[in-house]
Parts: sequence; C-alpha cells; structure tokens
Amino acid sequence: MQSMDMNRHTNRPMRVFLGVLLGVSFSLSVPSLCAAADHNSFLIGLNVLSHGLNRVSKEPSGATSALGTSYYNLDFQYHYEYAGGVFFSPRITVMPDFLLPAKSPDGALKTTFLILGLPVTYNMGSSWDLNAGLALILYQLSGSGGTTTLSNGNTTSNFALPGRNESSKTVGLLLGTSYHYESYRLQFDTMTEGLLSNSKRTFSLMLTASYIFR
Repeated sequence: MQSMDMNRHTNRPMRVFLGVLLGVSFSLSVPSLCAAADHNSFLIGLNVLSHGLNRVSKEPSGATSALGTSYYNLDFQYHYEYAGGVFFSPRITVMPDFLLPAKSPDGALKTTFLILGLPVTYNMGSSWDLNAGLALILYQLSGSGGTTTLSNGNTTSNFALPGRNESSKTVGLLLGTSYHYESYRLQFDTMTEGLLSNSKRTFSLMLTASYIFR
C-alpha cells in the first residue's frame, strides 16, 4: 500500500506537467504565420527529461522502466543565425532544487545535473525546425550518509548510504525537432550517451515548452 501511495505521489508532477504540455500543443494546432527559429531570439522554458530508457530499475524484481527516471528542469536557449535559415543554438538545461528535486524514496540521495548543449538549428519552414549537436552532461549525486533498511531476499538488511558528493561528466548527442506558434515553442529531443559503447549506451527523451523573447 505504501508503494502504491508513493507511485501516485511521484507520478502526480508528471501528470500535471504533461497536462500543461498538451494544452500548449493544442494551442499550437492553428497554422503559424511566424518564422521558426529567429535571429537573436532567447527562449526560457520548462523541460521534462525521461532519462535512461529501459536502463533504470526501481522494482525489487530488477525490472527496468521503459521511460527511465523523470527529471523536471528549466531550459534556456539562444538562436544566432550565421547562414540563411541555419542557427547556432547554445542551450542550458538545469535542474534547480526549488523546482522538483530528484530524491530517492527515503530522501537520502539527491540527483542534480546540468546539460550544456551546442546544437545547430535548421529552419524547415515558417513553423518547424530541426536541430542536432553535441552536449556535455554533468551529473552529481549528493548523499546524507548513514544506513537504510532494505529487503534482502526473505529478510531485511542494513545498507550504507553515500555520505559525500559524487560527480561525473559525459558527452551526448542531441537530435530534435520543434514547432513554433507566435511566441511559443514546443520541442522534442532525443539524447544519446555512450555512443561508442554497447554496454554504456543510454537513450533519453526530452520535451520542452518555451516562450520566445525576440
């Protein structure tokens, strides 16, 4: 019963966020008369990242989750046009503590990260664009230390919790597309880490709703 309550509590922010995104996507259904990416435009948005598709296990059975782990972020992007319809579009995706910090169920472990993307964006017309580029992903795990009691077969055992911060860096490939309507943008991206390693290759999805400042 406690596990079911925890799942409902965990999924509630996802349902709210997806509801907002569906509302934005509905408003974008009317054909746009504006350009897609604009020169010297700055975007601020909300982002949901499904990280580690089919790589993350939260179940005692070891079964992996198709959508991985969900993180909620702020997203900032700038478009600079250096050729006709082609833009350099640096991007920062950050997960601040005040938004929806990613913590373990017992609250002993917190995950934060920063994604620094360097995509190139190509306008496909008045509303759609495509983007591709490399990204530097910075991870940090923060632990409070101590021990926790977990199931271990038919009994329970005490396991040590990390008591220090651990960080790592990895390079990923971003591929995505976005739809523009007036001053709004809805973007879908895939992120691939560990491109050269079959065992470490990880796929993630990102959905971002942004407001455009021109």
